[in-house]
Amino acid sequence: MIKSLLGLGVEALNQLNVGFIAIDDAGGLLLTNSTAKHILSTRDGLEVTSEGTLSSTHGPLLNLMNTSVAAWPGNSHAHSRLFSVPRSAGRKSLTVIVRRVVQISSTQDSDAPAALVFILDPELPTDASSAELRQLYQLSSAEARLARLLMEGKTFDACCEELCVQPSTARMHLCHLFVKTDVQRQSELVSLLFKSVGLVRMEPRVTMRNSGSGVDNKGNRRVASFRRVESGERS
Repeated sequence: MIKSLLGLGVEALNQLNVGFIAIDDAGGLLLTNSTAKHILSTRDGLEVTSEGTLSSTHGPLLNLMNTSVAAWPGNSHAHSRLFSVPRSAGRKSLTVIVRRVVQISSTQDSDAPAALVFILDPELPTDASSAELRQLYQLSSAEARLARLLMEGKTFDACCEELCVQPSTARMHLCHLFVKTDVQRQSELVSLLFKSVGLVRMEPRVTMRNSGSGVDNKGNRRVASFRRVESGERS
């Protein structure tokens, strides 16, 4: 029962459009979800060092991974820290939230998680499909395509160009979107769409395969991670 629940928890983490990392007291990675792996693979803003710890690619983030009470800002009751992590020119910064784990047991365990790291990438594309938007809000195909483009951060003019429609037609679709989603402004519409479908990957169900964690035969830390296995793929 416990193993099944853990497996479901891992699958849920991998469906999020938010990067998730569990780290130990030294900043070493213990577990990453698929979104965090994607962000780290670009090595733009954040990366994993040769020692297996999380680091910024654009200058040091002082005490980012130091989870001791002495290094925490304010007082010992503060459990979270918030960072804006710059990336290369032209790219929006990452938002990183580090949440310290309050240990229930006093037993010292080097592999025990000391903090949880959440990474928000404003440039991460949403996986909401037009079909799902149509189903959720009873949209027409044209309205759903416009909604998805707005979620991707396209301007109104860019949406018109990509949809190959006149501005008057796009404005009509936008007005219908306002009515069907019960909002009055474009910013409200985009916010609602992200809150309703933007945080979870809307894709066929997949299973997660754990690569395990620990130390390899060369003495290096091996980070627990999970890759997606499409239905029907052989083990």
